[in-house]
Amino acid sequence: MSKVLTLFIFLFLCDMACVGFGDLRNSERLNTDTDDSLVKRGLGLHFVAWSDQERYIPEIRSRLEKNGFIFQNGTPTRLEVILEEGGTTRTILRILNLIATSATGSIFPFYNQVNYNIRFRVFESGRLTQSCSYDLRNNEFFGILLTPVALFRSSPSTLSDLIALSVDLYSRGCVVKPENHP
Repeated sequence: MSKVLTLFIFLFLCDMACVGFGDLRNSERLNTDTDDSLVKRGLGLHFVAWSDQERYIPEIRSRLEKNGFIFQNGTPTRLEVILEEGGTTRTILRILNLIATSATGSIFPFYNQVNYNIRFRVFESGRLTQSCSYDLRNNEFFGILLTPVALFRSSPSTLSDLIALSVDLYSRGCVVKPENHP
């Protein structure tokens, strides 16, 4: 009996394997006549709507500083970094996918897509002078056959990589990702 229980626990843990693959797309860009080099100096830094994702804030701040941003409190210029969850796979598709995953003993993986939007906005004396937005798409797969891959492609690390990429693209002047535009 203990061998069966051990096998059941092992299969259950393997079934929880989650693999993530991400995609980043530009969604909006606004730049008034401000000099990008001036925007990087003497900024106040504010994070908006980060209640679920606070663990990424220190990494974003250090990445911005490595890319030449200098932050100071009490300046009239501030950078807002906003992260919003944009929804997931439709409920009916998740239910059908769950049925298929259960019926095949988790050989057919369960799929879920979580969308985020990260926005970088610069305000000078209360006036919006620069805005850059990226859509982040995190594709999650759960299943027993994905256990070996899950060691290298976990969903949280994929989201972290997407956020880091968006910070780097923004730091280079709200760069448009080349894959989006021919």
